[in-house]
Amino acid sequence: MSTSARRYQPVPETRVLPQTRWRRFHRLVYVGLALFLMLGGWLLLSQAGTWWQHTWDDWHYGTPRTFQVDAVVGHNHDDAAHPCHFLALNLHRHVLVIELPAGDASKAIIYIGPTLVGDGQDSLPVTLSFQDTRGSGRLDLVLHLGDQQVIFLNDGTKFVTPSHF
Repeated sequence: MSTSARRYQPVPETRVLPQTRWRRFHRLVYVGLALFLMLGGWLLLSQAGTWWQHTWDDWHYGTPRTFQVDAVVGHNHDDAAHPCHFLALNLHRHVLVIELPAGDASKAIIYIGPTLVGDGQDSLPVTLSFQDTRGSGRLDLVLHLGDQQVIFLNDGTKFVTPSHF
């Protein structure tokens, strides 16, 4: 072969990039990072849950915390058409229950409940329910304070305030 038959073909230039070395971490670093992220997420969700509960209570019970219900309990000749109206208030940690017998505001009765102690107790909702707790045939007033209950006994004309507070 002659030199003229063989043509020189230049080899395309290849660029060699500087070699970068990726640093590999021990797998416990990733486990630690995952645990740290889970802890942060748990703290964030806890705070969000507390905020949501307080906001929900504000929407449903207002400030001061107020709850109201109608019930036929046998006071002032009440009946289904004219039930007694009850208001439960948590007024700066002092629990009050106001009864309007048969809806008559001129005969209103105020029952003084317990004084709440501790941080955040002024925003605790207070609710009422009515049950025959003694089997007497009369509905007694059950005051719900978080996970506690206080029972006011029905004597036929009013509720008797418990003597233990």
